[in-house]
Amino acid sequence: MSIFKQQIEAGATNELNKAGQHVKVINAAASLQLRVFRSDGFLMLDSEVRSGFELMLPQFGKVTVTSGVAQEYEIWCSGDKLGYDAPSANANNLTSYKALHFGDTDSILPFEPNRLTAKIVSDQPWFYGGANVDKENGIPVAAGEIAEIRGAANISAAIGAKGEYLPVNQAVSLGQKKLMYDVIENEHGIFAINNDSQLVKVDLGGVKPLEGVPNGNIKDVCNAGGDSIAFIRHFENYIYKLNLRTGKITYISVPHDSTQASQPHTRLSRISYQDGVFICLGNGIDKETNKSHSSIVIYDGENWTHKMKKLDYTATQFSQIFPASNNKVIVYSNGFYVLDIGSLPEIEDLSEREKITIAMGGLDAYMQCSENEEYYQFISMGVNAECVLINKSDFSPVRLGNCDAAVISNAGVVMLKDGKFKITKDLGNTYTFVDAPHDIADSSRTFYAYHKGVLFCLSSAFLGYYVTEKQRIESKQTFRVLKAFS
Repeated sequence: MSIFKQQIEAGATNELNKAGQHVKVINAAASLQLRVFRSDGFLMLDSEVRSGFELMLPQFGKVTVTSGVAQEYEIWCSGDKLGYDAPSANANNLTSYKALHFGDTDSILPFEPNRLTAKIVSDQPWFYGGANVDKENGIPVAAGEIAEIRGAANISAAIGAKGEYLPVNQAVSLGQKKLMYDVIENEHGIFAINNDSQLVKVDLGGVKPLEGVPNGNIKDVCNAGGDSIAFIRHFENYIYKLNLRTGKITYISVPHDSTQASQPHTRLSRISYQDGVFICLGNGIDKETNKSHSSIVIYDGENWTHKMKKLDYTATQFSQIFPASNNKVIVYSNGFYVLDIGSLPEIEDLSEREKITIAMGGLDAYMQCSENEEYYQFISMGVNAECVLINKSDFSPVRLGNCDAAVISNAGVVMLKDGKFKITKDLGNTYTFVDAPHDIADSSRTFYAYHKGVLFCLSSAFLGYYVTEKQRIESKQTFRVLKAFS
């Protein structure tokens, strides 16, 4: 058997140590760079190839495969040509087994030349297709529904549960490093404000300014539900709500003219969004006294409301605001507070409220938040930066100590410290240490963000991503499979 069925990470090279004369790419989700060498190391072929590529060569010693994206592939390398005869129409052999799925997209059925058909069922919804299947392009199958799939091809399934990915000691640069601010992630990609105050998108292809977005002066950005993000600009009086799927921008006017008697004079510094409502940090002017105040500003789609006012105050009393569940927000002012939006007082009462934590080390002005199903994870920036977890159900904190960068996912918390990844799945009770491709000075501003299983690093010291490995320890979904062969 000379079929190599392998996984490859983005930017990686796999070596197929098989001599022969025939090469065929049976299945690949994306293009591959194929290099064929003689036994003495002479390069015989260097070409981009795709599924269906087939070639006969003089005797070769080995083949290498490089991919620009993470994918699975099947390649035939042999002294013999791959023979494939269509199987007879009647099955004379049945095989049953359980296929374990580890989140996102996994292969559940390999390429098998003599397979006639397969019946597949799972107790949770799923989508099937080729190696690049996802919930957008896959064929949907309901829980308990039997999918009958004819033919011999490799079948992959996409599910709702997320996979677990951890970085390895390999980094890929995306070009010139640049300071970043306010990094957010959603299903469309990673978005950040760069040092030129531009709103940019970061993915495996690099860093690009968002098309159709005003150039420069971006002040803050947040996720805004569904396919949308929202941002504000310096010296303007709008919330821009951008639909990432359609490119349409909705302009929400922020009241700033004292003649608008029905709405309070408002200036925004930070924005967040939850269940159709913008909950922001900002300032206002009291129309009766003509004095400034700092406040939490709420916009429900019709009315602007100022709560928690700190009177006669021109700065903002909180440096950060993050949406939480059940109409709550987490704010930071020398420590974290949880605020219930529905019961905020008119005048600030912080002295009467209990902090979740005391102040963090590092700079709170550039704090980042990531989350998994159970915890919010916060990290400050710069020297003495600290990682803190806050439980989503009871808002209890866990302080994991100082590090240079950190992010949380279903695989646990990944922290960078002294040139190593410190990984914990049990709130810091135990750690796994993995050599990192580099150390990053604690004075650097460094944001980590996962997107589709890849760990990105947006830092003044390094701009790129780390190759990750999918963890296959705890399965997320099970498939029962009945295969029929000729």
